[in-house]
Amino acid sequence: MINNFAFEYLLERKWKEAIPPFERAARILKENGDQTEYANARANYWTCRFECDEVKEVEEVEAELKILSRKLRDSADWHRRKPLVLLAKIEERRGNLDAAVRLVEQAIEACKGGRTRYPELDQTYLNHLRQRCLG
Repeated sequence: MINNFAFEYLLERKWKEAIPPFERAARILKENGDQTEYANARANYWTCRFECDEVKEVEEVEAELKILSRKLRDSADWHRRKPLVLLAKIEERRGNLDAAVRLVEQAIEACKGGRTRYPELDQTYLNHLRQRCLG
């Protein structure tokens, strides 16, 4: 419930307000042993941190995102895309545009058949990356 509450802030692009409840939700979910929902809450948390431009040293974040991606890989829903998009943003920052493109393509594939706008949003990001590759 706390994660869903925080997600409403995320949808409203109120990134800073969403960070504390995502942290709390992740802590509770981890304590309860729900690894999939924990990974989802942490991915939400990192999404907000990226949007606030609060991620300067990406190495530690990248390691955690890879772990979260593995935990969500077997999830049958669109949540799998979240760490993939964040990992793509890290690769884009590094100038590894081909790697970023591959990650966003995986994110789009992960939410095919779902009833969200994420494939459309991720396609916009993918188009941006492809333009940068040409540029």
